[in-house]
Amino acid sequence: MAGSQRIPERTEPARYAVMKVRDRGMPKFPGQIFQTLLAGTIWLSACDVQVSQEEKLVYHYSEGIQSRHELTYGSVYLACHPSEEGKRLASRLSAYEEMRRKGSLVFSADGIELIKITALGRGTFFKVHDRSLTGSHLQFRTLVKPEYASINYTDFPRGAVIYVLGEPFGSVVALPIGDVQGPRRRVVAAVETEWRWEKRPKSPMGWCLVSITPLSGAATYQTLQFREVASSAPSASP
Repeated sequence: MAGSQRIPERTEPARYAVMKVRDRGMPKFPGQIFQTLLAGTIWLSACDVQVSQEEKLVYHYSEGIQSRHELTYGSVYLACHPSEEGKRLASRLSAYEEMRRKGSLVFSADGIELIKITALGRGTFFKVHDRSLTGSHLQFRTLVKPEYASINYTDFPRGAVIYVLGEPFGSVVALPIGDVQGPRRRVVAAVETEWRWEKRPKSPMGWCLVSITPLSGAATYQTLQFREVASSAPSASP
């Protein structure tokens, strides 16, 4: 039986260990998606940023989900789940949007709920750590930090509803965007997440995704105020 290899923590500055993924608006054409993913990799290389294999996996998959790229979903996640063959990313995103409107999320192995709800503001930071490799199985954790405090409200029309991850973990806060400072709300600041991968030489990245699991017990929270419509935003207490 293959042994378990512990991959040491990186010693570079923290910026090298962090990948940022932003929310995407309208879907891109497939050619544009490939150009975007490739450009990101080229840019990191040109800047002499040292990117580990694990960081590349996180970035490639998360960007593919945000870009609504069916091929990424199929070649990375479905390749590890033949029983789910035929499932479409578009239908998964629709199911996620319906679930969040109901006020709570159940997190699936493909990680769509976590990736989508944390990618507002300047994006989501995924800091990779605790890597281990056992035979053809790779496991690591990421510290996921949504940037809710940096939401650019001009990106949304007045009255548009955005959704953030609240407390307790899994609850969803719906925020109708407006001009009034809303009440103080408890939202997620960071959460540890476990990623499991299986070596798959025929996959574009050489690996397929087994699961993404948020560790709810390791979540931390912060209190923020958002710009909301007056009808949903009573005056905040001092």
